[in-house]
Amino acid sequence: MKSRSLAALSCLVALLLVGCQSTEQWMASVRPKAIDAAERRGRFELNCPAATAQILNEQDVQPELRAVRFQAPDRAVFTVGVSGCNKRATYVVVCPDDGSGNCFAADGQR
Repeated sequence: MKSRSLAALSCLVALLLVGCQSTEQWMASVRPKAIDAAERRGRFELNCPAATAQILNEQDVQPELRAVRFQAPDRAVFTVGVSGCNKRATYVVVCPDDGSGNCFAADGQR
């Protein structure tokens, strides 16, 4: 009986550890989504279907406020340059770590 409890506890701990990602792993997993979000917006705004995007800068941003009842998610913030058709634009892409997998491209510099 005791060995079953120990085995179950070991399995639970192993599952929890496997489910954890480091910040670097999470940033790497959302990087393609950030590039895609900026590229789609850039292609539309630059009116250039051939526009391509590249990461210029990236950072993991912690929420300013952490409370017991509410906690904003960490978020990856990428500065992405998009160029094509002799035009360039820069976008700030935000990817919240909220499980949605969504990133959005905010205004940057043109």
